[in-house]
Amino acid sequence: MNSDQDTNKHPGERPSDDELTPQESVALDALLSESVGGKVPPEFKDAILQKYHAGSAVDDAMKVAVTPVSRSQRQSERRRKSRRKLATLSALAIAGSLAAFFWVRPDLSFVKDFTVAQTQVPQPSVAPPNVPAPEIAASSEPTVVADAMLVERQPDEKFEQEDSAKPAKSAIVLNGEQEDKSGAGPRESLPAEPKLREPPHSVKLVSRNIEKDFKAYWKSAGVQPTDEANPAEVAERLSAALGIKVPVSALANHDAAANWLLNKDVGKAIAGTWWNQVTDGNFATLPADAQNRLQSGFARHLEPNSYFNGYLYRLISRTDTASNNFYTSMVPADGDATHPDMIANLASLTMNLDVSCTRCHDSMIGGNHGQKDYWGFAAAIDRGLRKSGGKLVRVENKPAKDVFYETMDRRGEATKPGVPVRWLGGDSSRSESTAKLDSIASWSNSLKGSPALAEGIVNSVWELVHGRPLSGQAAHPMSAPMSDDLLKVQKDLVDDLVRSGFDIRRTLALVMMSPTTRRGTPESLRDVWATDQSESHKKVIAFAGALPPSKAVPMLAKVDQSMRAIGSVMSMDGRSLLAQIGEGGTSTKRPQTIKALAWDFPDQADELPVQWLQSVQSMNAKIAHMCYLAGLEQVPQPIRRAADAMQKAGVDEPTLLHRVWWMAKEK
Repeated sequence: MNSDQDTNKHPGERPSDDELTPQESVALDALLSESVGGKVPPEFKDAILQKYHAGSAVDDAMKVAVTPVSRSQRQSERRRKSRRKLATLSALAIAGSLAAFFWVRPDLSFVKDFTVAQTQVPQPSVAPPNVPAPEIAASSEPTVVADAMLVERQPDEKFEQEDSAKPAKSAIVLNGEQEDKSGAGPRESLPAEPKLREPPHSVKLVSRNIEKDFKAYWKSAGVQPTDEANPAEVAERLSAALGIKVPVSALANHDAAANWLLNKDVGKAIAGTWWNQVTDGNFATLPADAQNRLQSGFARHLEPNSYFNGYLYRLISRTDTASNNFYTSMVPADGDATHPDMIANLASLTMNLDVSCTRCHDSMIGGNHGQKDYWGFAAAIDRGLRKSGGKLVRVENKPAKDVFYETMDRRGEATKPGVPVRWLGGDSSRSESTAKLDSIASWSNSLKGSPALAEGIVNSVWELVHGRPLSGQAAHPMSAPMSDDLLKVQKDLVDDLVRSGFDIRRTLALVMMSPTTRRGTPESLRDVWATDQSESHKKVIAFAGALPPSKAVPMLAKVDQSMRAIGSVMSMDGRSLLAQIGEGGTSTKRPQTIKALAWDFPDQADELPVQWLQSVQSMNAKIAHMCYLAGLEQVPQPIRRAADAMQKAGVDEPTLLHRVWWMAKEK
């Protein structure tokens, strides 16, 4: 038998290898037709079969004469050929599918009718870098969108040049912090699952709610708001507050204010004022390049789709190139990580907490935080920072050690490093939880997007415009009386900040256009710092009237005026001398009315600056508390001598303490 005999057809046998049965041909055609959606694909079958049967040079060289085989051998050979043909068909199907896929790939017209609604999967409402996001219309049914805190827009080219040391885009790390091999610092850690938030309401609705809640607050406080000031007066007042000239045109409406804030020069100027405020003036002590970096970072986040909580998170977590500048700005030049300014400034900005009193004793008002909480917070911050070259720089967490502090009764106590978890819930949900976050990393991760952070940002913006926060400073002599109505105003702004993805430009514009900003100045404010319950004083305290423009007066000039009010002057050696005729009158026990250097000099007060001073026993301790509230670590000697002179002159206690506060405060 020769080799050609193998190809002969026998009755009942299948076709040869180079042919397909009719059923196989139909199946293959159907497969290709289904793959390409009715289009005619390129023909590859014949070429593949020809290549397959042609064999190779090696196959030809190895051919030998075929000897006759038995029927069983022939059947075995047929089975092998059958398997080989099945493999060929599989290869044909795969090749045809791949060819069809690449051939039809550019034609995606079939996707046009496939809408997002059909997927049933919510998509994040985030615009690509440098492309403003469309305004989200208010809806009666809130739409769930991805939390914007997880997306950060890229800075524009100009700002990138000013801050060229910015690290590469961070990777998402689910557990802990990922080591950065580039040398640019650790990368940002993000939660495994993005939180969900609702889209913001319309600006008109939010503004209407703020005005309605303020009217309810003024009614409950028993004050009648002043008439609205003319736009030029409001613009002048805002110019002094923001540190840059505000045109009247920027106050036409919210959109006008928001658009004005987009100007980069405006943004950087406001940034400098804001940083100086939240650092209690320590920002001004930074080198110019460090100031510029922080100002540029803030200004970038006045642009659309810039999420301010993400920016603060990177600064706090020490993953931003400006983190060292951020922490250094929180303290005086010689301050360390546990300096009182550091703890007070961080607590105020990030959690809307006034912890100034809890450094020395448990808080008696305004919260359930105590001295142990204060020192635990300080120890947690200290674990992640060290002083190097005049800066506070990142250090991997030092071993957690107990920190010792002295109580009011001189007893020594100890606590472990940790930020109380209950501090992160905001005013609406301060719990009694004893859980702690023992490092900067764990604290910053829990802080991002928290109600407490939103409250801190809102109050920092409110203080930027109005000179004092909306809430959070219960110990301050000029704190507004707290009520549910005032907390509603705060909630209006906090909720809108969170819904907007922490759009601080939107919040700043809302505060600039709030009904409190438009109020006029009461007729008489000479006793504004004296809690005499006058109508003017009550209006200003409750944000129903505006403070007049003020100028900074040096402390020694204030001391001199306080001495002249009792008919005395301070000599060079600190002794109290009788004032000359015509320079303040004669010495009497009754304070004299004199021409004041500033409108806010307290002539006469009927009540203490803050009522909790009644629980402080000695006059020296009360004076020390007033100076401490004004940001001073100790009572300056000129103020101490002036206070002694006023005591000897018989000045009543409320007036004396108001004057001490007036002399000690910066403005």
